[in-house]
Amino acid sequence: MLTTENVTKLSYRLYRDEDIDGVLELWEKYSGWGGITVKQFNDWHINTPYGLCLILVAEDTEGHIVGQGVFVPSVVYNGGKNNKAYRAMAPIINTTIRGLNINDFHHPIYAMLRYGMEEAKKNEHFIM
Repeated sequence: MLTTENVTKLSYRLYRDEDIDGVLELWEKYSGWGGITVKQFNDWHINTPYGLCLILVAEDTEGHIVGQGVFVPSVVYNGGKNNKAYRAMAPIINTTIRGLNINDFHHPIYAMLRYGMEEAKKNEHFIM
């Protein structure tokens, strides 16, 4: 059974090339949109018009990828000029970790969002 204690054992980190199989499996089994190819993943997340997406993964204690979140670089017009920014996209979560109440602070979706915001602050695409 999924509990706050189990979910707090997940780790969150930036995507690495060797995560591709785990991420593609998430898309196929848990996205609700169906599987994608490596080419689609690269076109959508790596080779974007404004640069590399900030791709996050949630990993269980056994090293399996159980979640993916993406912050897509874009441009926001603000204050008379274009500013680089990120758009958070719909996360994908393995159903085994979905059972926690969505209002719980420790829910993996919120944890990935918090982690992504911290990583985004480290580079030029974050607007405060």
